[in-house]
Amino acid sequence: MSYKIYSWHGNPRGNMVRIAAEYAEVDYEFVNVQKSELKQEKFLNVHSLGKVPVVEGPEGKIFETGAILNFFARKVAKKNLLGKTVFEQAQTQQWMNLISDLPIFEVFPAIFFLEELNEAQKQQLAAGKKDLLGKLQHINDHLNLNTYLVGNQVTVADIVLACLLHPFFSTILDENYRKGHLALTRYYKTILGQPEFRKFYPQAHMVKKDWFASVKGEEQKQEQKPKKEKQQPKKEEKKVEKKEEAPPQKAKNPLDELPPSPFNLFDFKTFIVNEKDKQKGVEEFWKQFDPQGYSIWHIKYDRYEGEGEKLYLTSNLKDSFLQRCDQLRKHAFGTFGVYGDEGNYEIEGVWVWRGQEIPQELKDLPMYDYYFWNKLDHTKSEDRALLEEFWTNMEEDKSKVKGMVARDVGYYK
Repeated sequence: MSYKIYSWHGNPRGNMVRIAAEYAEVDYEFVNVQKSELKQEKFLNVHSLGKVPVVEGPEGKIFETGAILNFFARKVAKKNLLGKTVFEQAQTQQWMNLISDLPIFEVFPAIFFLEELNEAQKQQLAAGKKDLLGKLQHINDHLNLNTYLVGNQVTVADIVLACLLHPFFSTILDENYRKGHLALTRYYKTILGQPEFRKFYPQAHMVKKDWFASVKGEEQKQEQKPKKEKQQPKKEEKKVEKKEEAPPQKAKNPLDELPPSPFNLFDFKTFIVNEKDKQKGVEEFWKQFDPQGYSIWHIKYDRYEGEGEKLYLTSNLKDSFLQRCDQLRKHAFGTFGVYGDEGNYEIEGVWVWRGQEIPQELKDLPMYDYYFWNKLDHTKSEDRALLEEFWTNMEEDKSKVKGMVARDVGYYK
């Protein structure tokens, strides 16, 4: 008996449902529905409200995340995803109610648009974060004595909480926070380490510094400098010559340690940026490209709920990512931009960089998990065509890429 799960890639609620299906060992097909398709007739025939996730099976259709989770959990009762006993089932519902009250969608999307918020909005954001951290403190206290939220195994409450924690551990729950909340951190890593989760969350990315640190109105602890005391006249001391210490050596970049390549990336950047005929620039790239020393990648942002609707907000999201990629500029080049129309914008690009794998500089980014990274094969005509399409169609509000109008496009160089 097979089911269809309708959602879009990266949707937290869609992930909850798919993970529950994995635990229940239910046979299902994932149907990727883009946000732009939700109000179209084809999907409205699936769910007249135009919302996801939706599950369709032999018995009919079910919508609303909680209802779908309960359906999969009860379908395979022996898995005890709702709890082993009546008491545990009540506890599971108790935690589900608390988790549903977390200000997730009030806080997370605004993280990427801090510069666009006015003072009142920043105050509201700070209040939302305070509310979130207060509830997480309660959960952390519970986890000090428990491995899971309920009983001694994963329940639907754990599935929901872990999916909602994921964006916050990569943006605001920084090193200082994690030091004071070891139980919550341990729990998060434990849950994401489960095979059913790894399919959707390959790694538990941890942010180093809270992105909210710069928000005005948020209470921040500041170190108080000790008052200077009046200094007494120093007695003359014998001068001891100090040996000059050698400056600390910078850590070597693994990309600099790769074997030499005949492809001079810097020279090519200079050439293509200044070449008016971009088709000629692409032709020159294929002549010079060294597939042993470099690799080509298609990058696409995995939109979160509520994103990609306004151009200026989507552009800010793109720029925020690029600002954090500065360390890689020496070893990479590409085009990156916002494509589409109002209400349905995508962030995509095609880059070439040193080496055959994704550089550590990118893996360390807080937003790394929110992008799809697809390695292209220079021997395949469709992959070559994709690079050409991105690199030659850069005229804003006129050029088209993958059928989408280029709105805010530039070079990463």
